[in-house]
Amino acid sequence: MNVYFLVEGQRTEAHVYPSWLSTLLPTFRRVDSPRQASRNCYYLVSANGYPSVIQETLKNAIADVNDAGTYNYLVVCLDADDFTVDERLAEIRSVIADTQRGDEQSWRLDRTELKFVIQNRTIESWFLGNRKIVSNSPQRLTLRKYVAHYDVRTLDPELMKLHPGFEHHAEFHHDYLREVFQERGITYRKRDPGHVKDVTYLNQLLARIEIPSQDLRSFKAFVDFCREVDRQSRL
Repeated sequence: MNVYFLVEGQRTEAHVYPSWLSTLLPTFRRVDSPRQASRNCYYLVSANGYPSVIQETLKNAIADVNDAGTYNYLVVCLDADDFTVDERLAEIRSVIADTQRGDEQSWRLDRTELKFVIQNRTIESWFLGNRKIVSNSPQRLTLRKYVAHYDVRTLDPELMKLHPGFEHHAEFHHDYLREVFQERGITYRKRDPGHVKDVTYLNQLLARIEIPSQDLRSFKAFVDFCREVDRQSRL
């Protein structure tokens, strides 16, 4: 069982996914090039954002997995941002259709299943699912405003409405998380996400999706996929 991960961002996802996969896919090892995959391996490469991840990098990834011939899944991870998950998937399929027109052969997967992981709204939305990281009595004025607008401890971060003053959900969710961390005396940077990579942080997100609720559904879909891959790899 081998998995090829193509992530949208060059910064956060490229740091976080390998850390999380060491827990979610404990028997897998990361390889440095696609052709090194043998058994229970994964390869991860980052793109230059959306839509270039679909228009350019995905085609190269398809060539990689076809050439290697050892991958069960090609997984593309990207943000929903201002779209719903279904809207983003529909747009992706449209972009792929437009891009591959007249060049269908280069876009055909031989023996690998293509899957999409849509981060709703962004990977920072997932990070906000850690209830314990959000202070019960925030002192920072901006954070108090954000919690009053939408309390991510009790409400699903993926469904958070846009705060006045922001044009995009991803921008707001990133600033909310940054305020949460600063309240705790922690710095959050996309190029160095730090604490969110830790297994203790991941465990808090896993605990949230284990309780009977509909919170973090796109995160749960990612976790469920990893658990199924882990199960298959042990057969």
